[in-house]
Amino acid sequence: MTNEVLVGVGPDESAAMPTHELMSWLDERERDRFVKFQETFESAGWRLVTEFASAKIVQHGVDGANASSWEKVLENRGSRLAWEQVSKLAEEFMTAFEQMAETSRAEANAEQDGLE
Repeated sequence: MTNEVLVGVGPDESAAMPTHELMSWLDERERDRFVKFQETFESAGWRLVTEFASAKIVQHGVDGANASSWEKVLENRGSRLAWEQVSKLAEEFMTAFEQMAETSRAEANAEQDGLE
């Protein structure tokens, strides 16, 4: 993982929030979960899982393209989609933490604006 994460990035946005800032907007429970998330998805074991998932995505794509029946095509599509979800799991977790941090930051800013 890098030391920056993208927060609230849409077609016209490209704000980056350093990891320490992201963590500062999370409550203690979520910070602990974020650290565990980083440890898990930066591990050698997780890299093996994502490499395996990438290979399975390719395999099921080829098998689906060469399938002898519609049933086999659908089976391979489903398997491929499942492995694609595994390969995107780290991104999904990061997005969830980014959204939590952004929500906390927005709430704090709104509260601050109300005090001024």
